[in-house]
Amino acid sequence: MSLLLALNWGNYIIYTWSLESIQEPVHVHVTNLSRRKKGDTKFWLMVDGTVQLGSKNTSVLNRDLNDIMEIIRLNFIRLAIEYNKLHPRNGGLKLKI
Repeated sequence: MSLLLALNWGNYIIYTWSLESIQEPVHVHVTNLSRRKKGDTKFWLMVDGTVQLGSKNTSVLNRDLNDIMEIIRLNFIRLAIEYNKLHPRNGGLKLKI
């Protein structure tokens, strides 16, 4: 599995993996590069164009969550299109916006 589709924001990287599980909703991972040993946080990309916190680990600081969600929301279409290219077997994300 390889890291693909990266966006950078401050100390954070927003990315997806090439062979994601089809058992989870479409999502991106966010890792604080200065705290990467503490794990990543998942954000679900919802079919209505919204972003929801999927699972939070300690690498992402609480004070940065809303800003990160806004960055993902502002890049939603790009992230969804790229996710669909990377994960065609999942059926991708069918947007209803």
